[in-house]
Amino acid sequence: MNAKHVLIVLSLSSLSFSVLAQNREADILRYSRADLGGTARTQAIGGAQTALGGDIGSLSSNPAGLGFFRRSDFSFSPTITDIRNNTSYLGNQYSYDKGAVNFANIGVVWARSTPQADEGKKSAGWLSYAFGLGYNRTNTYNSNFSFSGKNKLSSFTYYLADQANLYGINVDNSGNASDNTLAGQAYNAALINSQKNGNQTTYQPGTFPSGSNPANQSGYNYQAGRTDDVNISFGTNYGNQLYLGVGANLSTLRYSYAFNFLETGINNTQTPTINVHGLNYTENFDAAGTGVSAKAGLIYRPDASIRLGAYLQTPTLYHITEAVNNTMVSSTDAAGAPLYTPAASNGGLASYDMKTPWKYNFGGSFFFKTFAFISADVELVDYKSASFHSADSVSLLINKNIQSIYRSAVNYRLGAEVKAGIFSFRAGYALYGNPYSATTLLSSATTSYTGGLGLRTGNFYADIAVINTQFNSPYTAYPIAAISPPSPMVSINSNRTDFVLTLGSRF
Repeated sequence: MNAKHVLIVLSLSSLSFSVLAQNREADILRYSRADLGGTARTQAIGGAQTALGGDIGSLSSNPAGLGFFRRSDFSFSPTITDIRNNTSYLGNQYSYDKGAVNFANIGVVWARSTPQADEGKKSAGWLSYAFGLGYNRTNTYNSNFSFSGKNKLSSFTYYLADQANLYGINVDNSGNASDNTLAGQAYNAALINSQKNGNQTTYQPGTFPSGSNPANQSGYNYQAGRTDDVNISFGTNYGNQLYLGVGANLSTLRYSYAFNFLETGINNTQTPTINVHGLNYTENFDAAGTGVSAKAGLIYRPDASIRLGAYLQTPTLYHITEAVNNTMVSSTDAAGAPLYTPAASNGGLASYDMKTPWKYNFGGSFFFKTFAFISADVELVDYKSASFHSADSVSLLINKNIQSIYRSAVNYRLGAEVKAGIFSFRAGYALYGNPYSATTLLSSATTSYTGGLGLRTGNFYADIAVINTQFNSPYTAYPIAAISPPSPMVSINSNRTDFVLTLGSRF
């Protein structure tokens, strides 16, 4: 080990951060899940739109709903979002707020009646059809959180040692690592140590925190991005009883984050001549992709008070590219004081294909004359059917992990509307089921409470909705391969509130 350098900088190559930056199993879940979407009316009733129709929200759900349109329609829906993250790490609590303004939905529907309908025949044959074109925000990733605590059980160097034991290190004749991997640079920086056992070399952490000498750790994560759909759909009406629809989606995604992890109060216990007192790891990640999918559905109305609906959405076939830039600094000086100096980082690029799960939706609605309705949906999402494909050999392992980690999840949506003259009052509830198979270890169920108000006068309408969504997210500060000590987990409790306004006109 070379001990003559006072400041040692670790530059990470694109192959060195596979666990921290490239968690493909987590990417599958992130890019597959969708927020409540559509117009303010759709969101105010908890997204229970499968069996309703007659609203531009059908563009983001069941395309058969376009068959209910008798006149053309245009609307747009600006949104204000506020999200609060409460984190817990090693007994310490933190809170962080972030707000954003965006567009939830914009769409237009062109509706036409058939000659048979124009002749007054309302109970048989094809009576109308409609084309719809719309944009819909399906997910928003804007979120910040931080964590901090004194770790008595492990250090970031435990993760570095795991990387060395997993991938190995090339050491030159002078005793320095000659490669530019994360493990090799950690070895040169005295963050990990080697131990020979015959012809086999193993690696262990350079620091061992304890109750009397804990590692002071803190982290900050800034996330941004979204997934969007541009949708074109067609719906038709047969005898005011059967409504059919098909649609195609062009999806885009953008996801980025900046992560910083700082650890101080550590020292290399086996190499006291190198007084390592801290490390500072920084990671910047950006992903962008495009995908395509399709939908088909129907709504059956046996009488004026009952509607039954169903639709399926094919997997979205994404092509995604990623870029990562990372630096990690280990520093010492003669007095043993921490010294952190920014370093130029190496970038890594990746390109791969991803298939999200199939989605199956079923719904029913009951109308009380023309003044009220209740509506309920059930959605089945088969997360085990998702898959990852790349040019290297890791696809098989990742897809095997997807089969092991995830399961089919059931999502429930319930909503109601009551009319009073030109006003409508709405409320709803949505529960998105936990996709993880190990429910005792991970929980990612999402609950939304919704409400809203609508105004209809002449050709103009305005709707407002408030959606409060709550969910928990497990987050690993850094993974450790051994069962003991366990990987340090950050518990994140998120509370998100969306305010949606839809303004529209029929023509």
